[in-house]
Amino acid sequence: MPPSSITTLWFEGPLLAAPTRHLLKHTGSSLETLILKEISTDIYEVLVRTPLPRLAHLEQPYIKGTPKHDHFASFTTIRVLIISSMGPLSVPLTALPQLTYLSAPHTVAMVLLPGRPVRTYRMSFNYTYRGGTYVTTPLRETAPYAKHIEELQLSTTFPPARLAGLLSTLLPKIVRVRLMMDEFELPAAAEAPTEPEHVHRSLREFDIGFSVVEGQPFPRKDCQKVLTALTKVCPALEVVRFGRLFPVEGGGVDERDVPLDRLMDMRQTAEGKWEEKKWGKHI
Repeated sequence: MPPSSITTLWFEGPLLAAPTRHLLKHTGSSLETLILKEISTDIYEVLVRTPLPRLAHLEQPYIKGTPKHDHFASFTTIRVLIISSMGPLSVPLTALPQLTYLSAPHTVAMVLLPGRPVRTYRMSFNYTYRGGTYVTTPLRETAPYAKHIEELQLSTTFPPARLAGLLSTLLPKIVRVRLMMDEFELPAAAEAPTEPEHVHRSLREFDIGFSVVEGQPFPRKDCQKVLTALTKVCPALEVVRFGRLFPVEGGGVDERDVPLDRLMDMRQTAEGKWEEKKWGKHI
């Protein structure tokens, strides 16, 4: 395979500057996706000095040190950015002009969201806590910079309906929430906000992902209770999914074939009734 035909590079281990520079030099003209599982600051120096005219997806979940703010100035074609940390200074407004999907801690999002066309934000690396304390503060701090966000993805044990109530005041214009829960438990998951004014009038889709143990029955009755609580807070809801979900890096959910005992997909009909969509496959 000629290097000019390679569109994706995935590095699992630590990188050395010289070999990385050599490899990027020969693949840079065609490279569209670059995944660096472990990256150091000096590798960023290589990236910004190597022409990558087609690079649209950059992922680096673990980094030793932090990239400088001006490292991002040359990244003009990236649409999907998955990043774990960044230096304290602001990023030039001319950087990342095509960014539509951002996965990052809220402290990074506060720097990168303003002035960029991000539509899907995944809040990553936030602590989870049963009472929700560690998600409310990041959401409140991020909200002023995320008014244009359409889809929010996050992991927390915060009850879905209470989360929707919180978002009604912080992000009232979002239309989709992708919530990943380590544990799906009642009665906490079915809790609704006690304040009647906490109604989210824009949310149309709510996905609740959780592990489904093979051989155990799917918690359909519990999901129905959560659905009931959500509809009280989100009158515009059209789709609510539960179970084994596959979020797409870029926004949305991949509706691949999923065994029916791993997923519950509820859709509101034109008559206002909720019915389960039967798609996927049986085991």
